[in-house]
Amino acid sequence: MVHLFNQLHARVESIALWPSLPIPPDVMTFEEEKNDKTVKVFFESNTRAKLQYVLTTIPQVVPFETRVALFHSYLHLDKQNVPNRHVFAALVPLRIQREHIVTDSFEQFHAIQSLKGRLQITFVNAQGLEEAGVDGGGVFKEYIDTLTKTAFSTEEILIEPQFALFFLKKLLGQFNSLDDLRSLDAQMYRHVLELKTIPDVESLGLTFTAASGPHSVHELETNGGEVAVTGENVIRYIHKLADFKLNVQIAAASRAFLVGFHDLIPSTWLRLFSPVR
Repeated sequence: MVHLFNQLHARVESIALWPSLPIPPDVMTFEEEKNDKTVKVFFESNTRAKLQYVLTTIPQVVPFETRVALFHSYLHLDKQNVPNRHVFAALVPLRIQREHIVTDSFEQFHAIQSLKGRLQITFVNAQGLEEAGVDGGGVFKEYIDTLTKTAFSTEEILIEPQFALFFLKKLLGQFNSLDDLRSLDAQMYRHVLELKTIPDVESLGLTFTAASGPHSVHELETNGGEVAVTGENVIRYIHKLADFKLNVQIAAASRAFLVGFHDLIPSTWLRLFSPVR
């Protein structure tokens, strides 16, 4: 029931006609899942645990403004629990060359025990001389803006970075499926769907493989290079290809990013929101 409700919401999230707390009893029916241990725990737990279950399972029933306020309260409490976050704590100095902002940051981050501490940014020129100015917050903001834009720019053009929807779902621990391929490559998504309508798909000479680099081929299943795509197995091919592009091909890089990201912001906090939010 919960899974179906979330799937419906994900498809038509822009529609505002969704229930909000308090939740009507007929919406929160779990008869189909009566053997689910999670549901059993839900009904036997206290109010606080029930609310936490709702917030991390069907957060869309809680007003968006309430969830934003809750998220900010999480951040505030987390800052209070970090030893070196108080106003009198020593600042962690970072000396950064603008021309090498990504490499300098990467190297110096490795020497920092926790990125949740207070950082003091000093920009230096090519000769190693410090730029004028004291980091009272403005320099740090400039640093973060420039770092993120530069790090995510493939053509060294400062643009506003924006994650694709399929990757935002990874941040929330959600599973990516065929429809999410559209947010990675809209043209590939259209071409893949067209395969279902081709009467003689065998004539394309496709096999259960996918290019994974300029000179590398990945088999989508065991001995995939020997399995021809036919009308009988084209649906399986489409889903395996989407899984490879969305999950398998970028698994190592995604895992590394998520470990670092969740070290700063736990996934349970992010699950207050949908990928779009």
